[in-house]
Amino acid sequence: MSSDFLEKFFRHSIANYNTAFPEGFLDISDVLARSALDFKAEGLADGAVNDFIVSESPDKLTLFNQNFAVWLVPSLVNGEAVTRGYIAVNHGSEISPELAFEASGQYNNSSLILEALRRYLYDIRDTENELRTLFPPQ
Repeated sequence: MSSDFLEKFFRHSIANYNTAFPEGFLDISDVLARSALDFKAEGLADGAVNDFIVSESPDKLTLFNQNFAVWLVPSLVNGEAVTRGYIAVNHGSEISPELAFEASGQYNNSSLILEALRRYLYDIRDTENELRTLFPPQ
């Protein structure tokens, strides 16, 4: 995935937000309320959710690896500082939008946003693995 490709994909997904992310923004407080025990310790060294290349632009941070692309976008919503995150999954030959989340108020700080992101990525990875088990590629 090149930076230009990721930027194009991001702009297209944002322009078609309702189609790309039909469930809207998830509030990170929900995933953070789940027990840390829900997230297996053996996953802590998993490069699929931990190792990213980071690209910074004036309007966002882009994180990507061979499995995921993530955009973290700070903004003001009704005068309140908000960080919105967008996650896409790389399926090898294609990339697809997966989830959008939002952090505001007391949850809008880097340690909580990164912890929520880690948990979302584990959930997505586990779901993708389960789907591959149930529906192996032909």
